[in-house]
Amino acid sequence: MITVEYQDYDQISKDESFYITSLVLKLSLTTILESNPGKVSLTVLADKNVTYHNGGRIRIMDGEKGLFSGYIFDMK
Repeated sequence: MITVEYQDYDQISKDESFYITSLVLKLSLTTILESNPGKVSLTVLADKNVTYHNGGRIRIMDGEKGLFSGYIFDMK
C-alpha cells in the first residue's frame, strides 16, 4: 500500500509527521537515473491541521520500501 507522509521543517528534527495519504487526489512520480533528481507532483485536499511550506519533506512509501524522499521547492 502506498503511503504519503509530510514533515514540516520543525517536525523533521522531532521525527514527527503528518500522514497525508487520504488527502492526496493526484500523485505523479518522475525518476531519471542519469544525474537528475526525482520529482513528485501532488494535488492535495486542504486540511486545517496541515500547513505546507517550502522546505517541508515529502516521503512516499510502498509498505516498508521507500519510493521517494524530498523537499518542497514549489507550491501552486
